[in-house]
Amino acid sequence: MSSSVLVTGSSGMLGSAICRNIKCSPTLGKHKLLTPSRSELNLENQNEVLNYFEKNNIEIIFHAAAKVGGIKANIDFPADFINKNLSINSNVFEAARQFNVSKLLFFGSSCIYPKDAPVPIQESSLMKGELEQSNYAYSVSKIAGITQCNKYAEQYGCDFRVLMPTNLYGINDNYEKNNSHVIPALISKFYMAVKDSRKEIKIWGSGNAVREFLHIDDLVSASFKIISLDQSDYTNLLSDNNVTHLNVGSFEEISIHDLCVLLKKISGYDGEIVFDDSYPEGVMRKTLCSRIINSIGWKPKIELIDGLDDAYLWYCNNFPNLRH
Repeated sequence: MSSSVLVTGSSGMLGSAICRNIKCSPTLGKHKLLTPSRSELNLENQNEVLNYFEKNNIEIIFHAAAKVGGIKANIDFPADFINKNLSINSNVFEAARQFNVSKLLFFGSSCIYPKDAPVPIQESSLMKGELEQSNYAYSVSKIAGITQCNKYAEQYGCDFRVLMPTNLYGINDNYEKNNSHVIPALISKFYMAVKDSRKEIKIWGSGNAVREFLHIDDLVSASFKIISLDQSDYTNLLSDNNVTHLNVGSFEEISIHDLCVLLKKISGYDGEIVFDDSYPEGVMRKTLCSRIINSIGWKPKIELIDGLDDAYLWYCNNFPNLRH
């Protein structure tokens, strides 16, 4: 039986980007690519996961599946966010152990860090302060995932690796009204404002919050860099820096106000942008320190303005088929 690469969450932005880029990889492209849909594999069902692993010779896993959403969804459905993510991760990790998967790469989220962590945030800031309350449950599920990966490595010798990306964006993002993150939410707002000739767009928060954004294809290139390392090289990278995971960021900060100005220009919107600071906007500044992954030769290549152009064009071309 030929060996396989499993991409969980392959229909999402990250999973689909991994699949898109694997085909061009001289090493990963040699493997059979497994991209099961939810109807084919329910990751919340332990028996289904174990049966799927038993039937497939899985060598590498890019574990991109997760229940995700924006501030409103995290506030409204905290139990769903923690329960579903804990279940998904536990089932995948245990199946990977039982069926001797060679390598697994788990993707976290920058929300794992304390809301008052010094910026740029280093990996060592984990568990050093209070989490942001608006996405507390989701953050805890990601922290648990990091811990699981490291303890599976410690107890069983599993080669489970962890990347912690900053805020992501790109083509095939999630545009559902109650679940989208900031860039897709704003792209949708500006597109509809132009389409309906609206005179005003209302934005949650003051516009002063500062964020770092990373194009999804840059995260994929970092993923391929990390998965290509020998296990000893990866573990030495962690131990030499006394960390449990690696940050992946773009080094490029922008305020929500300036992000809106960029999207106004890209979309051609000529109305007014109104910021409403009665709504939550999360921590005021969040940028990651990516020094460690930079030290092994990885750097992002896609500038924010270019990535936003592509993302907005993709949205325009796919608007009729998107869920909102």
